[in-house]
Amino acid sequence: MSDFFNILLRLFVYLVLFSIFASEVPPPRFLEVIIMDIVQSFLFSIGRCPLSLYEQRIMCIIVKHAGIYRLDKKLKSQLYKWDVNNDDIKITLSVRDVLGDDNKHYERVLSACLSLMSRQFSVCDPDSGNWFATPIIYNVLHHSRTGLIQFFVSAKLMAAIVDFRKGYRQYSLDVALNLPSPFAVRFYILMAKSASPLVYSIDELKAMFGMEDKYTQTADFIKKVILPAQKVLDDAAVSSFNFERIKTGTKVTALKFYPVRRDKKSENQLAAKISTSIFLDKDLQLYLMRVAGFSLKELSAHKVLLAEFAKINEAMAILADICNRAAKRGRTKGWIISAIRSELDSFRRASV
Repeated sequence: MSDFFNILLRLFVYLVLFSIFASEVPPPRFLEVIIMDIVQSFLFSIGRCPLSLYEQRIMCIIVKHAGIYRLDKKLKSQLYKWDVNNDDIKITLSVRDVLGDDNKHYERVLSACLSLMSRQFSVCDPDSGNWFATPIIYNVLHHSRTGLIQFFVSAKLMAAIVDFRKGYRQYSLDVALNLPSPFAVRFYILMAKSASPLVYSIDELKAMFGMEDKYTQTADFIKKVILPAQKVLDDAAVSSFNFERIKTGTKVTALKFYPVRRDKKSENQLAAKISTSIFLDKDLQLYLMRVAGFSLKELSAHKVLLAEFAKINEAMAILADICNRAAKRGRTKGWIISAIRSELDSFRRASV
C-alpha cells in the first residue's frame, strides 16, 4: 500500500511540474518545500559577477528554476548548441519572494531586474572556438498590481547552471533568500555542504565580487568583505567558514577557506538528489553502459566514485583497459567497480 501511495505522490508532483512548465504562474508554495535544497554547478558558483543583494536573490530563484528544468533531458545539450533562441526559458517570480522581510520596497526588485539586464553571461566552446554572450535576463515585464515579474533566461545560461562536470554546490534556497548580504550569500553557496578547503588568490576573490578596482589594501578587503560575510553566516547559524592568510614573502596574496558545516549529510546523499545522467561524465557513462553492460540504476549506486574517477586525465583510457581485462578474464561488474576504486586510490596517493 505504501508503494502505491508513493507512486501516486510522484505522479502528482510530475503533473504539478508539467503544469508549471506550460504556465506563467509561479510554483505553488508547497512545491518550494519539496525542492527547498537547490543545486548549481561549481563553475557557475564562482562566476565573476558583482551582484547586489536583490540581484543575488533573483539569481538563486533562477537556479531553482534550472533545477526544475533539468528534468528536461535536452537541456544539458544546450550548453554548446548555438541556435538556442527558440528554447529560451520564461520565468515568473513573486516580488515578495525576492524581498523577504523587507516587503515594502518593490522598486528595489525592479531596479535589480534592470541591472541584471545589463549584466552578461558568456561561454566559449573550447573545441570550435565559438563564443556566445547574452544578458542574464531580458524582456522583463512587471504585471501591475499582481506582485509578479516575468522575464526570459537563455537556455545556454540554464544549461551552465546544471553542468555538473566540474562539481556542484547544493544549498538551501530558504537560507540564501534570507541572508542580508550578497557576499554572505556567495560564501554560503560555496561553503554549504562542502568538505574540502578552497584556496583563492586575492585577485580572484576581488574579480568574483566585482571589486578589482576597490580596496587596494588587502587588509581593507578582508575587513570590509570577508569578515562581515563570515559574521553574517555565523550569526545565522548556517554553513560558514574559517580562513587563513597565505603569504608570498610578507604580502598576503591568497586566502584558504575551511568550510564549517552545520549538517551531517554525506556526499553520497547529496549526489542522490541529482540525476545520474546529468551528474556523471557522459563519455564515461555511455562506455560503461554500452561496453560493460551497466544499467543507469547500477551506475547510480556508484555516482560519487565514478564522478571522482572521471577527474583523472586518462580516465577513459584506464577504463577501457579495465573493461578489456574484465572481458578477457570473465570478470563481473563488481570487479570493474573495484578496479576503478583501486585506480582512484592510486591516483589520490600519487597526488599527495
